[in-house]
Amino acid sequence: MDSNRIAKLAQGARDALRKDISNSLDRVLKPESAERLAFPEDVARVERLAKADPDALVERVAYTWFNRFCALRFMDARGYTPVGCVTRRPGESLPAILADARQGILHPEFPLSQVNRQRVLSLLDGGMPAQDPLGEAYTLLLLSACDAYRDSMGYLFGGSLEERSAIRLLHPTNLTAEDGVLAHIVAGMDDEACKSVEVLGWLYQFYIAERRKEWNESKDKAKSKDIAPATQLFTPNYIVRFLAENSLGRLWMLNNPDSGLAAQMDYYIAPQKGEEGTFIEVDGPEDIMVCDPACGSGHILVYAFDLLFQMYQEEGYLDAEIPGLILENNLYGMEIDPRAAEIASFALEMKAREKDPDFFRRDVDPHITVLEPITFAAKEIQGTTLADNHALLDAFKHLTECGSLYVPKPEDLQDVEDAIKAVGSGGDLFTTDTLNKLAAMRDDLKALGKRYSCVIANPPYMGSKKFDAWTSAWVKDNYPDEKNGLCTCFMHRSLGYSKHNGYAAMITASSWMFISSFEKMRRNIIDNATIISMVQLSTHGFPNVTVPTCMWVISPDRQDNKGSYIRLEDFDRPQWQQPKTLEAIHNPDCGWFYRADQRDFKSIPGWPIAYWASEAMLEEFKKAGTLADIACPRQGLVTGNNERFLRLWWEVCQKSFGRDCENRARALLSRCKWFPCNKGGEFRKWYGNNAYVVNWEDDGEEIRSFKKNGRLASRPQNMDYYFHEGLTWSALSSGSFAMRFSPKGYISEHKGTMCFAGDRASHLTVLGTMNSSTAMAFLTVLCPTLDFGEGAVGKVPVEEADQDDIAIQVNTNISLCKTDWDSFETSWDFTTHPLCQPGEPLIEKQFARWSSECQERFDTLKANEEELNRIFARIYHMEGEVPIEVPDDKVSVRLADELRDVQSLISYGIGCIFGRYSTDKPGLILADADQTAEDYRAKVPQSGFAIDEDAVLPVIGLEDVSLDDDVVRRFRNWLAYAYGSDTLDANVSYIEGVLGKDLRTYFAKDFYKDHCNTYSVQGSGKRPIYWMFSSPRGSFQALVYMHRMNRDTVSCVLTEYVRPFRQRLIAQIGVLRATGAARDASKADKYQAMVDELEGWERDVLYPLSQKHVQIDLDDGVRHNYKLFRTDGGDALAKVSGLS
Repeated sequence: MDSNRIAKLAQGARDALRKDISNSLDRVLKPESAERLAFPEDVARVERLAKADPDALVERVAYTWFNRFCALRFMDARGYTPVGCVTRRPGESLPAILADARQGILHPEFPLSQVNRQRVLSLLDGGMPAQDPLGEAYTLLLLSACDAYRDSMGYLFGGSLEERSAIRLLHPTNLTAEDGVLAHIVAGMDDEACKSVEVLGWLYQFYIAERRKEWNESKDKAKSKDIAPATQLFTPNYIVRFLAENSLGRLWMLNNPDSGLAAQMDYYIAPQKGEEGTFIEVDGPEDIMVCDPACGSGHILVYAFDLLFQMYQEEGYLDAEIPGLILENNLYGMEIDPRAAEIASFALEMKAREKDPDFFRRDVDPHITVLEPITFAAKEIQGTTLADNHALLDAFKHLTECGSLYVPKPEDLQDVEDAIKAVGSGGDLFTTDTLNKLAAMRDDLKALGKRYSCVIANPPYMGSKKFDAWTSAWVKDNYPDEKNGLCTCFMHRSLGYSKHNGYAAMITASSWMFISSFEKMRRNIIDNATIISMVQLSTHGFPNVTVPTCMWVISPDRQDNKGSYIRLEDFDRPQWQQPKTLEAIHNPDCGWFYRADQRDFKSIPGWPIAYWASEAMLEEFKKAGTLADIACPRQGLVTGNNERFLRLWWEVCQKSFGRDCENRARALLSRCKWFPCNKGGEFRKWYGNNAYVVNWEDDGEEIRSFKKNGRLASRPQNMDYYFHEGLTWSALSSGSFAMRFSPKGYISEHKGTMCFAGDRASHLTVLGTMNSSTAMAFLTVLCPTLDFGEGAVGKVPVEEADQDDIAIQVNTNISLCKTDWDSFETSWDFTTHPLCQPGEPLIEKQFARWSSECQERFDTLKANEEELNRIFARIYHMEGEVPIEVPDDKVSVRLADELRDVQSLISYGIGCIFGRYSTDKPGLILADADQTAEDYRAKVPQSGFAIDEDAVLPVIGLEDVSLDDDVVRRFRNWLAYAYGSDTLDANVSYIEGVLGKDLRTYFAKDFYKDHCNTYSVQGSGKRPIYWMFSSPRGSFQALVYMHRMNRDTVSCVLTEYVRPFRQRLIAQIGVLRATGAARDASKADKYQAMVDELEGWERDVLYPLSQKHVQIDLDDGVRHNYKLFRTDGGDALAKVSGLS
């Protein structure tokens, strides 16, 4: 089946039908409409429905037609209709039923009233004038076909009197057109697609996909009307098969060990001998009851039908009698969405019709219970015990929200029975509606109160943050241990639906297996139930859902047999899940198939479902001390507003940046505002990710008193540990765990968690342990969701080790990673560029030396890490269980990269031209506010290089029109000073060769983009220190250095650069036009357009800003300050994502 084609079909049909039905409604409700004269009662009913909710009416009628068209097309394709209702015969242009009618043939299986019969024939022979005689006749024929199936499939072709009136009057137009909606449905549902009823479920999912997407992308809480479309996900076939075969199929095989059914069940995991456990004993298939309490469009029930059919065949039943027996005895479904329930019922009847040609004539209906709200006025049930059953009445009032999660109390059914008797004995002619509601409530309670042999479902996915107030309160009251999501509530409920020794089988989010908020739920399952089998899918394993999921089969009773587990974490693509599941089932030695005794999970802190934990790991959890015993893990500061209180270190004045403070008292005495802050970051071990600073001025006075809505919004916790030496790591990661040494002077933010040991030696031991592959193995058990919180990390077993041997290795690793980190200008300990070291005048040779240094550093670190892996694998007795080799992409120092390193050299050169750096003095020079060239000369008096006086570097992309101190000239001057004039040409040639373009082109087109990428941090975005003034189309560009900007910077750019450049353009235009050459005339036109652009930019942007004398405050950060340079007429600065 082509799912893309089906998706396009469903969504296109939905839009077309809604438009058609909306137009029909407008036409019918007009005062002068023909329908008012012909069908006044029908119009009155439609009018009432439209008055209540016209949009809902249009949506409901449009979908009804869509569902009927699809159903009729499916039956046509399978040969279940006496004549093609919507399908054309080969070579004909009209649906078969209409083509026959044109020949005077009206099929008796689809009877017409005498009036409609005469109307059809008159329309077709021209005896009755009409705007669209074919269309009107065909609509009558379609309605007769629908009426014919009303008795056997009333859920789809029936409806209330009001609904039938709406369908009769509001119908699509152009049904016979070649490009009409019906033609598209027939073409999309070709014979291949109609080979399986699965197509109907996919059509529904795609039909509602737009609404589901809109809701999921919104921040709205789920109202009752939202839950069904928001949570409907069609279950892929292999998942259905796994769940059904390992519950229903397993039950049959345990009762019938010699059955041939196992050969048909590719996903069945047979129990090992002696591991069968206890199970329900059945005398035959008629004893088995299967329920899907959130059945959707019925995919699971359809496959259960197939399995049950084979069971009945094995027992010798006749094929023709089996479908009715299955629907009567075996299959049950519950659903809150009536439209999905229609498809489920239809799908089951189609399966039955496939096996039994006479099925439509048998009086058998599927057991699909639609759980819709039922409410009573107080006087309807006054004086009955039901009136006092507030919990029952409240739940049924909100049955769309709680659905099959409701657990009937023993008295519920009796209260309803008593109410039926009381209301029925009143003799009131107006009690019929009340009795109907009570009867529906009774039927719902019976379905909700049953217990089943197998409960199989793909329950709704919705986290508690999306619950509305009623749902949130009800779930907390009824499912306190599972309240964080609907699917976990359904897990608990499915065990309640299951008979003793039966099975519950579901696919759910896998978060319940690990995270602390579900620990009580896990303990209940581990202590009181039995996991039979499980497949843990990868994060992207379920189509259209980016969340880890798992499919499992659980018995509600405690048994001692081991469970079978398949782990697909390493196969993170939807298309890999099915083949890797099959491979594991048929080859348990594949490496991702496990058998585990769930009692072992109790030895692991938090009782996670860590079935892959080895015996050695379990033993360590039992006997070893933990990291928390020797190094206290502590969550860091929660500022309440990181945008306000955190900066990247290069954004702020360096004189207000306090480093190396030993404690809070020293920090207070320093009178600094900004202090180093650990905030996690990308994967990096040993040292680094030092980018953030936090406002802790006056001992954090502003943060500690920060409030929102009158309440304290910050959480300055564990303050006694602030500024202490420790170890830090990223609490959230997309991959492996990485711990780093944090010297004194840092505050940790809550995503840059830290731990603190008593001395340096203990820090080094813990750091070596935690960066080993052995620790990572434990963390996959404790933190499988990659949330490395301080609680879970603190539970890692830590064995005693030879501290001296480990300390040498770890100290070396810290040193190697610090050298690497400080080699780049985004480190506050950066001194000089590695390609600008003294003694070598050729940059190419500087790079060769640097490349060799990087390789040696890389190789040494990699070897050290691998040796530490060996040491800890031996200490923990896990040799052969954990990897020793470190992949190159996990080595936390950088190899040389010629393009990157040359680009960074250019950036360093620009920094020297601005005075941020100097080749004559290491480290930062000018990095405070309003810094001048005079400040530079005072700090580097011996320098022979003159930095740019006004800190404005024009970036001109033209060869024939330029300015005297444009960036290329200035950069060449710096190269000559730094490396010598004798090698200038060779160095320029080398740089341009690496860049693949000349310097002028690079500065004009690429430098600023590269600079913004360099000065960016994941999670915070781009924070450049050099800013680019740029006209709208880039005719003029100029770099400025934000630490040297002042209130007159815009005026300087305007008067000293933009206007002179514009004058030079005008002069060059005159020269070009004087030649008379066509090429020069074209260039003159281009320059004139640049002049016009610059005039508009000056008028609308630069001049207004120059009059404002914009003054930035570095403490406000780049994001705030960058936006100051804009007017209603446009931007002065180049657009940068996240800043402009």
